[in-house]
Amino acid sequence: MATASGLSVQWTETLVDVTATIAVDGVTATARRRARSARALLLDARVAAAASRARGRPAAIATPTGRRDVVMPAEVLGGDAGGVLAVLATLADASLHRQGLARTRVGAAVVEGADVAPEPLTVRCDGTQRLGLGSAPLGDHGEPVRRFTIVDGGVLRGLALDEREAALRGEPPNGGVRNLTIGGGASTPEALRAPGALELLEVTHVDVEPLTGQVAIGIGLATLHGDAGATTTVSGGELQGDLVAALCRSRRTAGTSRDGGYIGPGLIGLPGLIVV
Repeated sequence: MATASGLSVQWTETLVDVTATIAVDGVTATARRRARSARALLLDARVAAAASRARGRPAAIATPTGRRDVVMPAEVLGGDAGGVLAVLATLADASLHRQGLARTRVGAAVVEGADVAPEPLTVRCDGTQRLGLGSAPLGDHGEPVRRFTIVDGGVLRGLALDEREAALRGEPPNGGVRNLTIGGGASTPEALRAPGALELLEVTHVDVEPLTGQVAIGIGLATLHGDAGATTTVSGGELQGDLVAALCRSRRTAGTSRDGGYIGPGLIGLPGLIVV
């Protein structure tokens, strides 16, 4: 990195990017992962999961339409559905706040009721994390990279500040949004997988409108949970709704899982998305 002020810095990075197509009896599924080390790819587990999806695909029926609670596992958020969490970076976009285009203001609940939700959302950013996909010693303009909190207890607390945005506010820069960590909750996997819940196994696309938080997620393969532990494999259709509101009102398992670029609870339950 070389800046106009004369700063010149070099560092070494590694990046492993794998796309594998797994075929079982002529039916395929894809495993995609990016990581800073080969070990962090968790390839054995991802290949096994892709093979399981390929075996289940022929029996899948069309996804029933209507409003659903949606369960998103860490392995999905660490793969093709990683873009789901990009909307949280938009919450911290300092230029949108400066222009009056942000959804909420610092110090206020991200959405109505987010601060009194049963499991209030916490989102932290740590660009100093060892082997994190977004980690770097300096930001894009040579500013130092620091840890900071974006959302705490459902309330917006911090913004991503490059050198310019920090100077305009008279605050220290933090290098922007890197390596988001989602705080855990208190729900059990069984509670999130209640009858009627839709658990995503594979997505075909994730399209998010950053200013409104409206999302469209293509359902490649999913499990529809029924009574007494019964499950049905479904495919097709699209999930739509306000992703920011759903994340702020989400329920989550305890603990932290790491998968690809995802760091957070093993399961996130998003309420009230609509299958169309």
